[in-house]
Amino acid sequence: IQQMNVKTAVDEVVDGEKILLPTKDLGTAENIPKKLEHNPNGQFIAVVSEGEYVVNTALAWRPKTFGQCMQFVWSHETGGYGVLETPQCIK
Repeated sequence: IQQMNVKTAVDEVVDGEKILLPTKDLGTAENIPKKLEHNPNGQFIAVVSEGEYVVNTALAWRPKTFGQCMQFVWSHETGGYGVLETPQCIK
């Protein structure tokens, strides 16, 4: 997984011109990610793959929590999240 900073792009860009951006390697994913989703305040990123999730810090890419899931959602007000682990279990 790589990070690119668009702010470092050239100020004046012609429409259709390719822009070379510097990249920073953040880490690797053990499974193929299906979804990358920032929480509302941008502090964390959830990486959701087939059957599991990992919540990482956005800047340092340190893992905070992980587990099994069928679906993952961020809370809009508290910064928390919800996980559908099985059709009968929501955490």
